[in-house]
Amino acid sequence: MSLASPECRDPVSPRRSRRLARQPPEVDSRNGHTSKANCQQSVNGMPEPSETFTSLIDAARARVERYVNGSRPQEDYLRPSLNAFLEWLPPGGQTSVARDIVNAGNDDQKLWQAFHDLLTGILYPMMAESRTPPEPESPFNFRKPNLEVFAGTLIQPEVQDPDFRDEKHDGYLPAREPHGNVECADIIPCSYTSWAGSQWWEVFYRCFPRVCRSRLRTPSNGMMLLKFLHESFRMFDMAFVKTEEQNVYDIKVYTRDWILTTLLQPDYPKVKFQRSEGAENISLPDPMFLDCHHRLAEIINATDLPYYIWGKMRDWRDLKKYGGTDGCLRPNGSTDITGILNTALWPYIVE
Repeated sequence: MSLASPECRDPVSPRRSRRLARQPPEVDSRNGHTSKANCQQSVNGMPEPSETFTSLIDAARARVERYVNGSRPQEDYLRPSLNAFLEWLPPGGQTSVARDIVNAGNDDQKLWQAFHDLLTGILYPMMAESRTPPEPESPFNFRKPNLEVFAGTLIQPEVQDPDFRDEKHDGYLPAREPHGNVECADIIPCSYTSWAGSQWWEVFYRCFPRVCRSRLRTPSNGMMLLKFLHESFRMFDMAFVKTEEQNVYDIKVYTRDWILTTLLQPDYPKVKFQRSEGAENISLPDPMFLDCHHRLAEIINATDLPYYIWGKMRDWRDLKKYGGTDGCLRPNGSTDITGILNTALWPYIVE
């Protein structure tokens, strides 16, 4: 039996030859749906084809526009808020919110509930000031007798170390160099790790699936800011926008506040985070946390929600300070119970 020469054999298809060689199949670069660049991250972290992602976002936007007002709380903010979430959330969060919107179907109450969950689970907690932990009781009982005994051991008053004065004082900065007091600022409130029920954390994680809860109580979730910048940062009047250079950010201002707009003009130089002397082992602010804050700043300021949320926070603060209840009900029955409950529990009022 004669064997055919190699020139006479039927050509073997490239796909079959790669299979026989136990090599992975070759992906056609012209096939768009297999390209990694044409995929978006879904809420479970798996890549989602761009065609499906785009269709989902378009369907969600169309559903938002069909919403009919029904005298529900805060519904004036529904359309701009949901559209801002769809635009500014990271891909996994966009998919999650878009599915909630589409799954509402024709039920406007369900659509409003999806909006309300985002308002009370993310926007309000992010602007609300974290509770100050109680100061631990000192293990030493420094009462007057003890203080007198301690004072009697002092031979001479303590004086400033001359080495500190000569070598460390202001880092050799000129006497008139601008300076100010700084405060430690959370990027994402640490309260997210301890709020009861963790329902707010669940909403937050669905929108920002890459944020690890256990890292919120690490130095990478904080930074030192001037006092007025800390307040502006917490209220989303400003944000740090990442650049191509590592740990270097642009400052974006969202308010017309005179101090911010004067000091932080558009041509303000970029900000570079760096460790101070003696803090070389402390982590710099995590770019992922700062990116999360920037995205939320865009969402909040696209809807005028800062004024609404701040008003609710102010009402509750004023009620506790000037409400005239002193923590008790008035004996004559004139206490406005409805007003107190509406002010304190507004995030939970759904009708």
